[in-house]
Amino acid sequence: MQFDKISIKGFRGIKSLEISGLSRVNLFVGKNNSSKTSVLEAVYILCGAYNPNLLINVDNFRGMILDEPNKLLYIFNDLDEKNEITIEGSTKTNKYFRQ
Repeated sequence: MQFDKISIKGFRGIKSLEISGLSRVNLFVGKNNSSKTSVLEAVYILCGAYNPNLLINVDNFRGMILDEPNKLLYIFNDLDEKNEITIEGSTKTNKYFRQ
Protein backbone atom coordinates (compact mmCIF):
# COMPACT_ATOMS: atom_id res chain seq x y z
CA MET A 1 0.00 0.00 0.00
CA GLN A 2 1.45 3.37 -1.00
CA PHE A 3 0.08 6.38 0.85
CA ASP A 4 0.33 9.80 -0.72
CA LYS A 5 -0.88 11.60 2.44
CA ILE A 6 -0.84 10.75 6.16
CA SER A 7 -2.38 12.61 9.09
CA ILE A 8 -1.62 11.70 12.73
CA LYS A 9 -3.18 13.33 15.79
CA GLY A 10 -2.65 12.58 19.47
CA PHE A 11 -0.40 9.53 18.99
CA ARG A 12 2.59 9.32 21.32
CA GLY A 13 4.70 12.49 20.96
CA ILE A 14 2.73 13.71 17.95
CA LYS A 15 0.15 16.35 18.76
CA SER A 16 -0.77 16.93 15.12
CA LEU A 17 1.12 16.04 11.96
CA GLU A 18 0.20 15.95 8.29
CA ILE A 19 2.56 14.67 5.64
CA SER A 20 1.62 14.97 1.98
CA GLY A 21 3.44 14.31 -1.25
CA LEU A 22 4.64 10.88 -0.16
CA SER A 23 6.12 8.67 -2.85
CA ARG A 24 7.34 5.11 -3.16
CA VAL A 25 10.45 5.77 -1.04
CA ASN A 26 10.46 8.37 1.75
CA LEU A 27 13.16 9.38 4.20
CA PHE A 28 12.40 10.71 7.67
CA VAL A 29 15.28 12.47 9.42
CA GLY A 30 15.46 14.38 12.68
CA LYS A 31 16.94 14.54 16.14
CA ASN A 32 16.53 11.76 18.67
CA ASN A 33 13.10 11.66 20.29
CA SER A 34 11.47 13.68 17.48
CA SER A 35 8.78 11.02 16.73
CA LYS A 36 10.28 9.48 13.58
CA THR A 37 9.60 5.97 14.89
CA SER A 38 6.12 7.01 16.01
CA VAL A 39 5.29 8.02 12.43
CA LEU A 40 6.38 4.59 11.19
CA GLU A 41 4.39 2.86 13.94
CA ALA A 42 1.29 4.89 13.07
CA VAL A 43 1.61 3.83 9.42
CA TYR A 44 2.02 0.20 10.52
CA ILE A 45 -1.14 0.44 12.64
CA LEU A 46 -3.00 2.14 9.80
CA CYS A 47 -2.08 -0.58 7.30
CA GLY A 48 -3.88 -3.16 9.44
CA ALA A 49 -6.71 -0.92 10.60
CA TYR A 50 -8.94 -3.86 11.49
CA ASN A 51 -6.33 -5.83 13.45
CA PRO A 52 -6.43 -4.95 17.17
CA ASN A 53 -3.18 -6.86 17.83
CA LEU A 54 -1.02 -4.37 15.93
CA LEU A 55 -0.58 -2.10 18.95
CA ILE A 56 0.68 -5.09 20.93
CA ASN A 57 3.07 -5.90 18.07
CA VAL A 58 4.41 -2.34 18.16
CA ASP A 59 5.08 -2.72 21.88
CA ASN A 60 6.88 -6.00 21.24
CA PHE A 61 9.10 -4.29 18.64
CA ARG A 62 10.08 -1.79 21.35
CA GLY A 63 10.61 -4.56 23.90
CA MET A 64 7.73 -3.32 26.07
CA ILE A 65 5.38 -5.53 28.05
CA LEU A 66 1.94 -4.15 28.85
CA ASP A 67 1.32 -5.86 32.18
CA GLU A 68 -0.46 -2.93 33.86
CA PRO A 69 -3.46 -0.95 32.56
CA ASN A 70 -1.82 2.47 33.04
CA LYS A 71 1.10 1.48 30.78
CA LEU A 72 -1.18 2.23 27.80
CA LEU A 73 -0.98 5.93 28.63
CA TYR A 74 2.25 6.26 26.63
CA ILE A 75 0.35 5.93 23.34
CA PHE A 76 -1.57 9.15 24.07
CA ASN A 77 -0.05 12.55 23.45
CA ASP A 78 1.07 14.15 26.74
CA LEU A 79 0.21 10.83 28.45
CA ASP A 80 -3.42 11.99 28.61
CA GLU A 81 -6.03 9.41 27.60
CA LYS A 82 -8.49 12.26 26.94
CA ASN A 83 -6.42 13.18 23.85
CA GLU A 84 -8.13 11.43 20.97
CA ILE A 85 -5.87 9.44 18.65
CA THR A 86 -6.62 9.54 14.93
CA ILE A 87 -4.48 8.14 12.15
CA GLU A 88 -5.56 8.73 8.56
CA GLY A 89 -3.96 7.96 5.26
CA SER A 90 -4.99 8.22 1.66
CA THR A 91 -3.84 6.66 -1.55
CA LYS A 92 -4.78 7.79 -5.02
CA THR A 93 -7.90 5.59 -4.86
CA ASN A 94 -8.78 4.98 -1.17
CA LYS A 95 -8.87 6.66 2.22
CA TYR A 96 -8.00 4.78 5.43
CA PHE A 97 -8.88 5.79 8.97
CA ARG A 98 -8.04 4.48 12.44
CA GLN A 99 -9.33 5.94 15.67
